Amino acid sequence: MGAELPVVRAALRTAIALVAIILVGFGVRDWFMVPAVAPYTTAVRLATVPVALWAYRRASGTPQQAYLSALVFIYAVVAAYGVVLMLLPRGIELHAVSLLIIPLGATMFLPRVKDLVWLQLWLGIWFQIGVGLARMPVHELVAIESGLAVSMVVTHVLGSIAIRGRHQRLRLERQLREAADRDALTGAHNRRHIAASGQHEVLRSRRYGRALSVVAIDIDHFKRVNDGFGHAVGDEVIRATVRLLQQRTRECDIVGRMGGEEFILILPETDCASAQGLAERLRIAITQAQVVTSVGPVRWTVSCGVAGLTDADASLDDLVRRADRALYTAKAAGRNRVVARSAGSFLASADGGVPIEPLDLPRSARVLGSTGLAHDDDADLAGVG
Repeated sequence: MGAELPVVRAALRTAIALVAIILVGFGVRDWFMVPAVAPYTTAVRLATVPVALWAYRRASGTPQQAYLSALVFIYAVVAAYGVVLMLLPRGIELHAVSLLIIPLGATMFLPRVKDLVWLQLWLGIWFQIGVGLARMPVHELVAIESGLAVSMVVTHVLGSIAIRGRHQRLRLERQLREAADRDALTGAHNRRHIAASGQHEVLRSRRYGRALSVVAIDIDHFKRVNDGFGHAVGDEVIRATVRLLQQRTRECDIVGRMGGEEFILILPETDCASAQGLAERLRIAITQAQVVTSVGPVRWTVSCGVAGLTDADASLDDLVRRADRALYTAKAAGRNRVVARSAGSFLASADGGVPIEPLDLPRSARVLGSTGLAHDDDADLAGVG
């Protein structure tokens, strides 16, 4: 099924425990009101306890496990309650409609309206079995079936509204969380998310002895883009850079914007040499990208610093600090290049050539679009074709 249960796990476990206690607790009433059938109804009620314990434990597992355990428990409760009503004297006539309250209570952890429909169908089947066994007069049968129809409609309408309302609230909460973790201009992860997720990756890599690398990226001479073409073009250069980084990295990689024209890549399961190779491919791809404006295409380059996790790195900050030092070395060496740093020494430097000065163009340039490949490969920052 794979559906994620849209409910807090603690609330689900609490609901399972309460329902089981209430269902079994009513068995005490049976011994006082209908002692003749109390042993049988109590046995049926107690049969739900192992199911409740099983569902309670699995509610803390994966979303799919929690979802399936909740459905199994709901259907078990319906079956047990239906059997109890069949055993009680005139149980179907007096209490059958109360069976239909179960879907309303179940909507707190039913993730889809489709699940509500199937639950109501299951209830209807049990209801008809009970009615058939009760052999009641026609006038009582008509009254009960009419009550069943009305209850079905009411519970479906109210249950559907509850499920859809909960989904809308969850979507809004998810959007708010994503907005808090995303950079408004580019959609890349912001510093807050980078700090939390990056530190998690550091701890995970240390625990399991896995590789982890960080790439610090800075757009070369970005101030010249803003001064020569205006901030609108500068913003599009930043967005185009992030799009390229996102397109050419894995889903598990973290692409973040540290601020201004500075970016960071956190690469799980990647050693320093592999991260350096990725950074070099990204650098080359960025030199081939361009932003098309009303006064001509704008091209730019980046400098990259790479660092791999070592035993000396106590936290993400230490790893990022070494990547920043490698980045400063790349910029000091002429920009448009990749430098990797391990522990206290530079591993390698990929020379990308010497950047050229941009042409003096008016600040009134308007962005017309951006492309991934530039035809003039030897053009550099703010070069115009």
